[in-house]
Amino acid sequence: AFAMTIISLWCISGEARGKVKNSEFAPLPAIYEGTMMPYDFSAVQPAEWPDSLTPRFCAYVARHGSRYMTSAKKFSRLQESLRRARSEKNITPLGIKMLAVIDTISRLSDGRWGQLSAVGMAEERQLAEEMYRVFNPLHVRGMKKPEITTISSFVPRVVMTMYEFNHGLALHNDALEISAASGPQFSPLVYCFDYDSTYAAYRKKGDWEAVASEYERRVVPVKPLARLMNTSKMHEKEQRELVEQLYFVLQSRRAVGLTAPTTEWMTTEEYEACWKLSNLKHYLRNTVSPLNSSCAAATAPLLKAIIDDIDRSLMSGEASSPLLKGYFGHAETLMPLLSMMQLPGCFDLPLNYDDLYRNWQSYNIVPLAANLAIYVFTGPSGEAYAAVRLNGRNVKPVKGEGYILKWSELSAHWKHLLTSLASKRP
Repeated sequence: AFAMTIISLWCISGEARGKVKNSEFAPLPAIYEGTMMPYDFSAVQPAEWPDSLTPRFCAYVARHGSRYMTSAKKFSRLQESLRRARSEKNITPLGIKMLAVIDTISRLSDGRWGQLSAVGMAEERQLAEEMYRVFNPLHVRGMKKPEITTISSFVPRVVMTMYEFNHGLALHNDALEISAASGPQFSPLVYCFDYDSTYAAYRKKGDWEAVASEYERRVVPVKPLARLMNTSKMHEKEQRELVEQLYFVLQSRRAVGLTAPTTEWMTTEEYEACWKLSNLKHYLRNTVSPLNSSCAAATAPLLKAIIDDIDRSLMSGEASSPLLKGYFGHAETLMPLLSMMQLPGCFDLPLNYDDLYRNWQSYNIVPLAANLAIYVFTGPSGEAYAAVRLNGRNVKPVKGEGYILKWSELSAHWKHLLTSLASKRP
């Protein structure tokens, strides 16, 4: 099935990769796909911890891998507008071509809306391989086997992500004791953005809407739509909204295995402008911001669970049998958590939202298959230490400190944040 999916992605009518081989247009930067950017394995750094530390535990919080578009609503208005322009003979040759692109994506997504794509499956297998390489206790065989416990949200693409990751680990060591569970019972941990009513209400309709609307008016370009159809009788707000839908179509291509979007559709600057709006919306809705901090209270149960899991593993006394605990969720699972933990690049309180993109970048924080790994060790003296990695990169979890911290100090820091941030409600 995996091989057939790859073949279908390659051969889809009008989208065969060879057709753009000699194109005069340049691929648009993947980073401006933001939360729809496939995982960048080239940015993975070597793990940094001394050989004197003995690995004991890993807490792993992950977003699902690359997926198909969630529904036709993402581009339905653009598709309808282009069809109407075609019937009224107000469409350009490029607009006709975009209609064909949308038809291709519809056919590709039919029966698979929102599901993990072949790209996403491959990401999870490679992430499992990376975990196996970095976390040596997973190599253990014999009577004392490492236990791996994983949970996921009830959403099918997340369930599949968990299974693909576990499958990848099992391919390396079939002696691993792996358990997996999913369902609404885990929503307080991995689906807090909907489970917590206060936070959910803010995400649905909050002060962020006015900020985003004003930013959209100033930043999103209308020229990309004018290249597709005659827009002389169309209000600029409608044009910008349709450009956003064009962006949704383009930013999803790599995630489903199609060729990269090119400058045929947007200039690099226009693509970046669309990303900046998307970036701001994700920040305002899903992190601690000057407007709202309800996400901190909503994600507090997950951070508490991680701390408790680590403490239990250190109390077990089973140094030869470490535990890996996986929490599989969504971008909206990781963003509030990382914000509350105040990890570098994941927490910002800008004075000017126009400058947000310089310090808070969705493609660095929650690309597709994003993951947070907290590794815990014991030293020769018995002291516990921790190292944090985000998307395969080493992170200094406390400002001004190093990559390796005493667990007692790091847990005290996170508990302080739990107390100071989670108690604040709008």
